[in-house]
Amino acid sequence: MAILDAIPDWQEYAALGTRAREKLTQEIGKETGMEWRGMKSFSRWGQKLKTAVYQAAGASFVFIPGREVTLGWRGLPEGKNDEEKEFLKALSEDVQEYWNGQFEPEKIIGLLTTPMRTVSIPPMLVEQRPRPFEDGQPVSLNELELSDSCRQAIEQFQSGSQRCLVLDTFQPGNPKLRLSKKKNGDILAEIVIPATAENLQKQLESEGFSLPDGDIWEYLSGGENGALFAWGSRLPREDELGWGGKPNGFGLHIGYDSEGYHMEIIKDSPWPFRGGDGGEIACYGDMQVLNELVGSPHFVSWYGHEWTEDVMEEIGMLLEEGLDGFYDYYRRIRLL
Repeated sequence: MAILDAIPDWQEYAALGTRAREKLTQEIGKETGMEWRGMKSFSRWGQKLKTAVYQAAGASFVFIPGREVTLGWRGLPEGKNDEEKEFLKALSEDVQEYWNGQFEPEKIIGLLTTPMRTVSIPPMLVEQRPRPFEDGQPVSLNELELSDSCRQAIEQFQSGSQRCLVLDTFQPGNPKLRLSKKKNGDILAEIVIPATAENLQKQLESEGFSLPDGDIWEYLSGGENGALFAWGSRLPREDELGWGGKPNGFGLHIGYDSEGYHMEIIKDSPWPFRGGDGGEIACYGDMQVLNELVGSPHFVSWYGHEWTEDVMEEIGMLLEEGLDGFYDYYRRIRLL
């Protein structure tokens, strides 16, 4: 019997001895064509896992056993300790500033996050770091026939402080022209043809991978933690933000980009992004809780989790422009 037909669940895997885990994960590597690179222990925010690390398709992956879990935001803390009190005070101030007193904190956060529910998480191999969606074909600006208004916008971009500029080319197929500033000041020009999460999913399936759905992404980001953040119901510490820091308890860099510009693409969701909002809240101002809310395992979007007809229409118009290589990242998984 193939090893992929009998992969132990989380509890069974945790009960295995060291040699049995090594043998199991080595066999998984052989059957999936991934190079087994050894075992490694990960621990953070109460989540622990000793698992295998693999190399494949130009990236590192980890094995995560399957299990039945309870996901979703469980509500605000009672404020019994100083950290919780500080968190509740900051949240109340943020909500008052951003929504001008229209909502109670618990009500509005409840609308923006996933409800409590039980789901079955399958065993999988997961890419440790997200990668930018590559949607651009480099081009020389001298080769393009652009309108005077486009030329003027490009000149302003070159002398201004913007990091990215997207312009219409008005060519068949509706490709865009994207300009990005490198650290040395050089300008990268790319022709961008619109693509969707569905397009990306089909491409990954042809390569033996998949995008995570909302349930899987939420679990990978926060485990079975019902607190608002992976680190709990408190304000974050300096070393808990940014993909360049420590991985979480699954060995993944996920859900805590400190500015929220980078969003991870997911499948089977009206709003196909998690872990960020494209910098929308960061551009509003500095708020202690709402700025980090976009990276919460449970945050769905500023549209909330109730997909009304009006919301779907607005989302549809926004998604017409397709995925963006500057803001949109993705993480490959292989379900076992």
